[in-house]
Amino acid sequence: MSEIHEEDQLIRRLSVMTTSLAVAFYMLDNSIYYLETVKRKSRGDIRPVKLIKNRLALLRTVSGIMLTIFEIRRNQKTFATRSDKAVPVNLCVRLWHDILRLWLTMHKLHLLSLFLVKNKIVETVAVTPETNLKIHILPGAIGLASAVTSLIRRTILRSKEQVD
Repeated sequence: MSEIHEEDQLIRRLSVMTTSLAVAFYMLDNSIYYLETVKRKSRGDIRPVKLIKNRLALLRTVSGIMLTIFEIRRNQKTFATRSDKAVPVNLCVRLWHDILRLWLTMHKLHLLSLFLVKNKIVETVAVTPETNLKIHILPGAIGLASAVTSLIRRTILRSKEQVD
């Protein structure tokens, strides 16, 4: 369950908590999919489950960001004697991915409206004249960026494993 095999109990517990939250999130996500597709439940019936899922996602993302920051700090301490103290690319990509995921989760929970007036900055809306269909451009772009970042992160980790 723990991604970081570390002697530090705080980091180990945080890693186990992050992974456990991810498991709970995906189980709820699959349950919601089941309720929507097989049971044909209404959005009103599913909304409480989605709220719990998104709260778990927020906790998971925040703990993931903390883990990444701890790992970056540990990496910098390990190589403190080197002249090159650059953060490894995989950790930078992981931090960027976690920040994108945090933004999306906050958007889903409507927490951004607490920081930005009615999401005017966040939700740029495009209206298609034929259907008057509203498309939220920025959240979709952030979601796409998060997916692309996830692919880049996996590619970096695979290439790193092949080198090791």
